[in-house]
Amino acid sequence: AVIAAVITAALLFGAGVAVFGASSYRSWIHAIQSANWAWLPMNASWLALVARSLTANHAALAPLANRPEMVAWVWCAGAAVLVAVSALALVRRDASVDTRLLLLLVLSLLLSPLGWVYYSWLLLPPLAVLVANGRLRRLRALWVPVVAAALCPVAATVALPPAPAATLTIGSAYSWGLIALWALTVAEARGG
Repeated sequence: AVIAAVITAALLFGAGVAVFGASSYRSWIHAIQSANWAWLPMNASWLALVARSLTANHAALAPLANRPEMVAWVWCAGAAVLVAVSALALVRRDASVDTRLLLLLVLSLLLSPLGWVYYSWLLLPPLAVLVANGRLRRLRALWVPVVAAALCPVAATVALPPAPAATLTIGSAYSWGLIALWALTVAEARGG
C-alpha cells in the first residue's frame, strides 16, 4: 500500500507538472518559503513551535533563545524524528485505517510550515470514529494538552507578559496539543 501511495503521488506530481508547468510548482515552493509568519500562536506546526522558541518575532512572545540560524536545523531534525516514528507506526498491519488516517493528518499539520489550527476540523472524522470505538486509550495523560488546546481561546495565547515560559506553554498551546494527539495516535497505531 505504501509503494502504491508513493507511485500515485509521483504520478499526480508528474501530471501537475505536465498540465500546469514546472513554474507553477516553483512559484508555490517560493510562496511557502517566503512565509514569515510561521511563529504566530495559531500555527500549531512543529516549525511554529521551533520558530517561537528560537526567534524574537513578536512583542507578545519571548523566545527561549534568539537563535534564528538554528531554526532550520532543529525543525529538520524534529521533522525527521516525527516522520521516522510515524512511518514505523504506519507499517503496523494491525493498525486500523482510521488510526492511520488520523496519524497521517496530524503528521501533515505538524510538518506543514503553516499548520493553522483552523485546519484541525479535518482531524475530527477519524478522531470521532476512534473515540466512539473506545480507541486512543493509551497514554491517557496526553489528553490533557489535547483538550486544553481545543478549549484555549486565541487571545489567551498572548495574554501573559512576554517571557520564554509563557511562549513555550500557553503561547504554544496549539502546538503542544497537536504533538500530544500525534503521540496518542502513534501509541494507538503501535499497540493495534
